[in-house]
Amino acid sequence: SDLRILGFKKEQIIFNCLTADLDLFKQNQSDFEKNYSSRKILFLGRFEKIKGIDLLLDAWNNIEDKKGATLTFIGNGSYKEKLLIRNDVLVRDFMQPEDLKEVIKDFNFLVLPSLQEPWALVIQEMMAAGMPVLASDCCGSAPLFIVPQYNGYLFKTNNINSLEISIRKILSLTDLELKNLSENAISRSTIINSKIVAASFMSVFNNS
Repeated sequence: SDLRILGFKKEQIIFNCLTADLDLFKQNQSDFEKNYSSRKILFLGRFEKIKGIDLLLDAWNNIEDKKGATLTFIGNGSYKEKLLIRNDVLVRDFMQPEDLKEVIKDFNFLVLPSLQEPWALVIQEMMAAGMPVLASDCCGSAPLFIVPQYNGYLFKTNNINSLEISIRKILSLTDLELKNLSENAISRSTIINSKIVAASFMSVFNNS
């Protein structure tokens, strides 16, 4: 990595230095409720080319039988007008986390098709809310949080065929399979938390 080149030892590099606000987004499995019979797919983030919006729209176009699934974009950016003129997607404005946590209960899969993404905190946030994640493999946190077939899927960055195949997998899930993915997402979201991050920082100082 760049830090190794600069002379840092491997044990001095903290790879998992970011964590979501789990208390805000988390759902308890004991009282977790979602509509598993629908397929409501969510894109959450900036409406910009680097986020893979063109790729996602093209893949969505290629799927003729969407089996009643919907694709919703929540956020803002230069692609907003391009999204608003389409009749096959839904668009909602950016919202604050307190409002977002109520809205996302209606969705049951997050798609993050970024072309470049150093970390992507949104993966952990949405998993904590019980949402499995489909993400491009360039997302820094994706290999850590996403266990394919267990709580989501990974697809090859900027590869429309790989993305389309993954979306088709989501559309073909049974209700039980989606329920299991959602519950597994909640469990997996807790592998990093604020205490772990703080302890990681302190370990560097204590060993220096």
